[in-house]
Amino acid sequence: MRFLVSMVLVLAMSTAAVAQTLTAQDVLDRFDAEIDDKGALRMDAYLTQSLREAKAQGTLKDPLWARVMLVNGVLILSGLARYERGMGLLDEGAALAKQSGDTDTRDAILSYMAYYHAWFGNDAAAQAIVAQMAVHPLDVLIEPERNELRTLLDAPVAPNESPGFTRATELMRESSDVFETGDYEQATSLLRGLRMPPPLDDDPMVRVSNAIQSAMMAIYAQVQGDNQAGQHYDTAFHDLVDPKSTAPALRPELLNDPAVRDLLASAISILAANTAADSPRGILLQRWMTQASDGLAAQADLNLETRIRHAREARQWDRAANLSLQALDADGLDLEDRLRLEADVQILRAKAAIQRGAAIDHDALTTAFVNVFNEDSMQIFARSAIASEILVTFDQAGHFHLANIVGVALHDWVQALSRRADQSGEAISVQAQYWRNAGSLTVQTGFDAMLSPLDGSEGPPGLCQDIIGIEVCTAVLQLPQ
Repeated sequence: MRFLVSMVLVLAMSTAAVAQTLTAQDVLDRFDAEIDDKGALRMDAYLTQSLREAKAQGTLKDPLWARVMLVNGVLILSGLARYERGMGLLDEGAALAKQSGDTDTRDAILSYMAYYHAWFGNDAAAQAIVAQMAVHPLDVLIEPERNELRTLLDAPVAPNESPGFTRATELMRESSDVFETGDYEQATSLLRGLRMPPPLDDDPMVRVSNAIQSAMMAIYAQVQGDNQAGQHYDTAFHDLVDPKSTAPALRPELLNDPAVRDLLASAISILAANTAADSPRGILLQRWMTQASDGLAAQADLNLETRIRHAREARQWDRAANLSLQALDADGLDLEDRLRLEADVQILRAKAAIQRGAAIDHDALTTAFVNVFNEDSMQIFARSAIASEILVTFDQAGHFHLANIVGVALHDWVQALSRRADQSGEAISVQAQYWRNAGSLTVQTGFDAMLSPLDGSEGPPGLCQDIIGIEVCTAVLQLPQ
């Protein structure tokens, strides 16, 4: 994304005349330094504020501001996947360039508008832009956008298969991860603006994704005490309602599309979990949940394990927990499968509670850890993976003392494995997995349960190890809360 926006900046500056107003020129000149310092979100805020101040001073007649809009629009579209806002800004920039007679800048902006319409799967809009231009966008754009646009125009993609939608989905997942760390403001900033407008939301997958985005915004608002939570829930609910039905009913295209049924069930599950069960809407959502579940059950190619994995990947923890609970009812489960699923249910319920900002059932999670960790018949790889996930969950929930206990037990167990003379390939793999995860978490997230003391003192003997030059400790050296 940085490379792409820098190339747009080069294109914008290459067509610039001598600046009449320094403000816009300064913004363009400082772009590289500012984005290195601020990142995409803060850079967007900086550019937006610069434009707002310029408008207040009545200086937007300078065509250089059209180039600022071009750079900002590309940043918003490629980095933040905000289709509606980015296109609105590019459209405003094109109008300003036309008004000021800056044909080169207008052609550049229109070319990027065509590119991003195609990039988000709106082929009709992209073709309409191409038709109105005196030059073809392929003669204006530079690589790699030129080749990408050529491909997208020759073989248009559906909105749900578009690079833009893929980027928006990635940001939704990133937002969920950030939310779980407790940085609610950053999580909200990442999620804001990811809804896709008409006609893109005619695509069933996009429409359900919009509903989930609004439901997530509602959850974030609730946790932060924002009174807009109800409005977000209403938006999510109406995303799913059939506009042709006299009484609220699910859109038939959502129920009838096998590709979206699991995601649809997740969206309904979120809404139902945050709606009074005895309210008219709550009763309706329960009925919808049954409809969606019946549809899922009819899909022979989508088994329960796959649905659990999809729910996990979508960070739909309540949904994943309920599906894991269903899996426990299956016939023929051996002891290992049963213990694994029981632990998964408690882990997923805890993650759902963290996502909502609620307290976790730490007793149930502790019991799950003890049951798994003390069962010698379980494969050691499975025991290690489950114990590690429970440790992370305790830390995320603020139960540092429990995370410490789990971390010490896990560390001692791995150390005992390493001292065995008859190490199997699996035992060696577990040790590698353990230290790799510890080092990775330390580097990427500063995960408390893997750090040595913040005051610089030494960690407990035997609980720390140097991993690629980084001291990694499994003890959580904080006071219990």
